[in-house]
Amino acid sequence: MTAHRNDSPSYAIALVALPWAVKDHPSAALAALGAYVQRERPSVNVTLYSEFVNVAGALGDQLYDTLADRCHQEGELIYMALVYPSKRPTVVATVAKWAEERLDSAIRGQADDWGTAIEALVCLLEERIGALARELKEYDALGLTTTFGQTFSSIALAREVKNSNRRSRSFSAVPRYPPSQDPPSLPNTPRSITSFKERASSRSSSCWTP
Repeated sequence: MTAHRNDSPSYAIALVALPWAVKDHPSAALAALGAYVQRERPSVNVTLYSEFVNVAGALGDQLYDTLADRCHQEGELIYMALVYPSKRPTVVATVAKWAEERLDSAIRGQADDWGTAIEALVCLLEERIGALARELKEYDALGLTTTFGQTFSSIALAREVKNSNRRSRSFSAVPRYPPSQDPPSLPNTPRSITSFKERASSRSSSCWTP
């Protein structure tokens, strides 16, 4: 891609990385693509978002790291509840059962049991997706990192942004599934990375209490 002098100075792109990226590993994909766009299209405004850092800050290191280690299993499953709301009770029950068998109760926050904790976790992620979508709705285009462990979080955010701003375009390797369609079996190979800025912030939630 070469620079075009007639690029609109008002054109803005947001590049975003979502959970469950490892919280202390800055995304090389976001840094590389952000730098490339700024070099080749200097009139385009590029903003990079490390949303996984915000979620890690809200959940605490132990629980976030555990889910990041299981991003291809329980991590994806939790975000699937946002893409397929009818599956939310099943997701909560399934992840709660896994957590009860595998995790220390000390990392579930102030919840009395894992069922309550996982429902609060899904609620937190839903709040974060909504808040981020509202922040991103003024951008002309949205780019997402889409490794295998970020598929459903990326779908959830792209859909929410699209609902907020019909003119915004998203670009990623995220497969598109209709909301009414049950999810297919997940592929065995990782999705390619497209996207993003290290920008941690503390945002409180009414759902999760560490």
